[in-house]
Amino acid sequence: MTEPRQVFLLTGLAASFLAQKLLPQLLHKHPEAVVKCLVAESAAEKAQHLIRRLPIADQARVESVRGDVTAMDFGLSGKRFLELANEIDIIHHCMCANYGGVGRDSERRAYVSSTGEVLELALASQGRLQRLVHWGSATLSQPHNGRTTETEWKRPSSFRSRSDDMRFRAEQLIRDAMNRVPVTILRPAIIIGDSNTGEIDALEGPYALFQLMLNPQLDMRIPVPGHGDQSCNFVPIDFVIEAGLTIANDSRSAGRTFEDRGMELLARDPQLRAALFRLVDVAPACATPRELADHLGALLGEVERRLPIAAARRPLAGRLAGVAVHRMAQRFIVGQGPRDAVPALARLWRAGAAASVDLLGEATVTAAEADRYTARCDEALRTLAAAARGWPAQPVLERDGAGALPRVNLSVKVSAMTPRVRADAPELGVADAAGRLRGLLRTARDVGAHLHIDMESMDTRALITALVMEVLAEPEFRTGPSAGIVLQAYLRDADEELTRLLDWAASTGREVPFTIRLVKGAYWEHETVDAQQHGWTPPVFETKADSDRSFERLTRRLLDARVGGNPIRPAIASHNVRSLAHAIVYSGDRDLELQVLRGLGDDLQHALSRLGLRVRTYCPCGDLVAGMSYLVRRLLENTSNDSFLLSRARGADLDRLLAAP
Repeated sequence: MTEPRQVFLLTGLAASFLAQKLLPQLLHKHPEAVVKCLVAESAAEKAQHLIRRLPIADQARVESVRGDVTAMDFGLSGKRFLELANEIDIIHHCMCANYGGVGRDSERRAYVSSTGEVLELALASQGRLQRLVHWGSATLSQPHNGRTTETEWKRPSSFRSRSDDMRFRAEQLIRDAMNRVPVTILRPAIIIGDSNTGEIDALEGPYALFQLMLNPQLDMRIPVPGHGDQSCNFVPIDFVIEAGLTIANDSRSAGRTFEDRGMELLARDPQLRAALFRLVDVAPACATPRELADHLGALLGEVERRLPIAAARRPLAGRLAGVAVHRMAQRFIVGQGPRDAVPALARLWRAGAAASVDLLGEATVTAAEADRYTARCDEALRTLAAAARGWPAQPVLERDGAGALPRVNLSVKVSAMTPRVRADAPELGVADAAGRLRGLLRTARDVGAHLHIDMESMDTRALITALVMEVLAEPEFRTGPSAGIVLQAYLRDADEELTRLLDWAASTGREVPFTIRLVKGAYWEHETVDAQQHGWTPPVFETKADSDRSFERLTRRLLDARVGGNPIRPAIASHNVRSLAHAIVYSGDRDLELQVLRGLGDDLQHALSRLGLRVRTYCPCGDLVAGMSYLVRRLLENTSNDSFLLSRARGADLDRLLAAP
């Protein structure tokens, strides 16, 4: 005995690009099903055109039902409305209001009235309905402060658009009916075209701009509102539909809300975090989407809590994983090369923020690799200096109490400048890297740039510190260029290290102040695991409060040293609002530099610059392979349960977060 065909009801076919792409996928995934499309009389011709584009066999399984989704009982007779309610197994409700002069009343009908009528149909089904899938939008969560759970749904004090207001009202109706109707709410991010065919909806409204922004073939300069350097969450429509149907077909999704909450999920699930970080690490070596999908399936197979994506088709899963990794990298990495980075750096400068460009690359193993890295740094100094000459004046960024500040700031890593890194013999690395560092200092001096030497893991600190002190103390560099080093506050001996740096800066007689960038430290996991493996006491503080106390203590010492006449420039780098506020207040004259990381501190950067403070954004530059270690460190920071940003996003009390450590 054959089972009866499933019957779907699809709304929004004529108006919603999502519904138009959803229809063929419903037919493909359910080869015996029938899809009834609710179509208004005024849209019947367009709907028929869309249906005729389907394969002949699929056309036979599509039925147009004449009705207005915004009207009472869809404009049908009471009898026909009840008959329809008892024919439907699954509803996919795709709300849509066309752009271009749509009034408030039209938006209310398109979102709120249509959802109310769909709910009436669901309630009239007398238990037949298996699922009502409500396609909403992730933009509803953006105005909320704090964590939004599935059971907590609050109306925000304001909406970013009238459409969001109407979407919120529509979803409120759905949520109120959850105890009576089997509902799944899907909230995708901003949907763009099909990743396989490039097909898009009509070039109208904001989507015309989105497509131009994302099309690398168009050599066009597009004016973007606001600062122009904010990250956006764009998702190809085929990815959205594949994920949405996978979720909706799972019986466990009834009564649930699904939204883009990747970082929150990673923060809560250490197994998943480890699996996906391993995927990020292997992604550049995968030659095809299928190969990447195989790795994704294998890694997720080790996680106790499986994800719906593991059940997706392999080619699509591979493409999804590849796009996700690259887009995640683009959030933190400003460009593949210095020339690629110039437009973003110029936008930052015009927005009131300077940058420190970091050419990605660590731990070279041959002299030839070290030479290539050094040559890249040399080229970057010249390229960025040439571009920066055309930038507008920014007095706050170009001068402090000690004098002029270079427009160009390049951060380099010593482990990429020498293959002879030995924790037990730092003098070998100093001798090998000194010549390369001298060359970069000469170029920086010639083009008027600042060269900053990054700190890395503990086993390279002695080498880096000795190299910087030895080379910068040479008579050749007494008058420049501007240069600096990094101090890591999470190290237990950070106070002793600062004393050493201050004593050296006071004794060298250099005419240009020595910049000391104070950071918490980015290698905590490496240092603690390495120490555990060897049975050592970790060189880093093991609690966040201890690191925060160290950071504030070192901040005060740096600012006191500057006031006391020591030729240094403190640069306070943190995303902890408490740490930055402490530095601003303690400085008194606000004559200090604050630093944030691209991709993590963007909002903070804009807030600080609007306050008239000197802020610099650390901007990595390089390809994905070279950026793997950096990217994983940033992901660890972004998903750490101790992260200030994540804690605030989860709704932690601000007074508690701002309390003294």
